[in-house]
Amino acid sequence: MRFSTAHSLRRWLPCLAVVIAGCATAPRQPPADVDWRLVELDGAQIAAASGRREPYLRLLSEGGRLTGFTTCNNLFGRYESSGRGRVRIVQLGSTKMACVDPALSLQEQRFMAALQAVDRFAVTGETLTLFEGRRPRARFVAARLR
Repeated sequence: MRFSTAHSLRRWLPCLAVVIAGCATAPRQPPADVDWRLVELDGAQIAAASGRREPYLRLLSEGGRLTGFTTCNNLFGRYESSGRGRVRIVQLGSTKMACVDPALSLQEQRFMAALQAVDRFAVTGETLTLFEGRRPRARFVAARLR
C-alpha cells in the first residue's frame, strides 16, 4: 500500500504541532532587572497622579529582592519563585508617607494587597501579568519611568 507525501503530512502534522507546543514553556523565573510600570489593577486601569512618579515594580536578580513605588510610597520586599511561572511575594513593606488623595491611597492599598496575594506570573511580549490563581491581579508593561 502506497501513501502520498500529502497524506503522510496530514497524518503527522497534528503530532508535530503538539510537540512544538510542548516546547513553548513559561519562563522559569520572573523577568528581573526590568522596570515594570503598573497599568492595570484587578481589571481596572490605574489612576495616575499628574506630574508624579508612576507606580512600578522591579524584581532584582540578585538575592530575590524587589523594589518599586506604589502611588505615594516606595515598596520593598522579597520574591520567591519555584520556576514554571510560579512566584510569591514575601516580606513586603513600604515607606509611610501620607497619601493625600483618597483615590490614590485606595489604589496603593489595593496594589499592596494584590502583590501579597499573587502566586504565578505570565509574560507576553512587553507585558508582565501577576495572578492569584486564575485571576489577573496586576498587569505591568516594561517601560522607562518618569
